[in-house]
Parts: sequence; C-alpha cells; structure tokens
Amino acid sequence: MALVDIRLGTVLESVEAEVANGLARFRVVVPESVLREHFGAGESSQSWLEAFGAHVAAIERAALLHHQASGRSTVVLLRMTEPTGQR
Repeated sequence: MALVDIRLGTVLESVEAEVANGLARFRVVVPESVLREHFGAGESSQSWLEAFGAHVAAIERAALLHHQASGRSTVVLLRMTEPTGQR
C-alpha cells in the first residue's frame, strides 16, 4: 500500500492523499482537528503536512480499515478509531 499525491485539502482544512492498495485506489482525508488532537500538529498547514508524513503508517492502516468497512471512494478520518458500521 502507498499514499501518493499528498496535499492540503481543498474543501476542508485537512490533508488528503490517494491510497493505492493493489488494484484498489481511494482518497483519504484527514481533518486538521485529527492531525492536531492525535498527532500533535500545530496551527499551520505546514505542521499538518509534517504530522501526516510522520504518522503515515497509522493513517494508512486506519484509511484501509475504513475503506474496507464502507467501500467508499473517499474516506474521511474523523477520528483515529476502527470503523463500527458495515456497508
């Protein structure tokens, strides 16, 4: 699995990336509030990108779990927990 095209979000204050996992490709969006609360990011968008990069493995795992549970083409990680719902 790999995260590519990592950039600041265009709709939410967030960092987003494309996840490539075998044949599956989907987008993950991590809001700045999650980056600040869970990964210690500061107020600047540069610190959001740095926190995302420093914790990319945890973000990849959470994104994949949420994608497998929802099947959606875009996953928004509102918190760093395992998904509770099924499709």
